[in-house]
Amino acid sequence: MEKIDFKDYEASVMREKLLLHKFLFEIYEYFWVTRNDSLEVLHAEIDNFGYDIVVCANKQTKHIQLKSLVSGGTTASFKINDRLELKTGGCVVIQEYEQVLSEIKVKYHFFDAKDLSSFNNAKHTKANADGEKKIREGIKEVPKGKFISFKSSKEFIEFLFPLN
Repeated sequence: MEKIDFKDYEASVMREKLLLHKFLFEIYEYFWVTRNDSLEVLHAEIDNFGYDIVVCANKQTKHIQLKSLVSGGTTASFKINDRLELKTGGCVVIQEYEQVLSEIKVKYHFFDAKDLSSFNNAKHTKANADGEKKIREGIKEVPKGKFISFKSSKEFIEFLFPLN
């Protein structure tokens, strides 16, 4: 069987699913082991409103857009659907990942999407026939520096779902 390079663009769907499941596992594990509590997870079938999943826990709801970034990657900003700011607890979570031996390590970064209107509209990555990169209405460009970084998944989850 051919070995799969986790960073390869051809593995992007598998990588996205693996990181989603790792994210959900870490949240479920934390709530079960640390808080002796449960949570509800809903998946968006289509990403029209800016979020991938909805997580409800501890009387709080978060509409979450997941993004991934290879550790040491040079991505300076992320494109965010501005409809996310209309959703309860709308936020973006970057999973910065690296493969260490046989394990995928993830660091989390968080952005609260409540005020996306203050950011510039994103442009298309490819130019049209006239060589112009048109504005993408409804998509905002958010610099990575605007995200809050966390040292551990526990710290991140406690920030995302604080005890009341």
